[in-house]
Amino acid sequence: MKIILTQDVKNLGHKDDVVTVKDGYARNFLIPTGKAKLASEGAMKMLAEDMRQRAFKMDKLRKDAEALAVEWFYHQFGCKSRCIWQNLRICNQFASCQCVERQRFRC
Repeated sequence: MKIILTQDVKNLGHKDDVVTVKDGYARNFLIPTGKAKLASEGAMKMLAEDMRQRAFKMDKLRKDAEALAVEWFYHQFGCKSRCIWQNLRICNQFASCQCVERQRFRC
């Protein structure tokens, strides 16, 4: 039986995983305790939509965090040219900044 986990289950999977288990395990334990729901066609569509929305929100949060990091570095280190570190991921990538003051950012 295919089910969708609604919470993490030890030795089985994480929340929103689609797993196949024996019928009795699903009917007698997972579904009655609220740890899983039946993986019907409608439930699978809802899961796909939820995952798409979650990915969109996470992408927006990541972009907002990167913008905030750029502003923080600008105010913290006083980069006079106000360069935007578009490829800023880890401190050793400051070489992508075309600012003259990047010499101060030695890691």
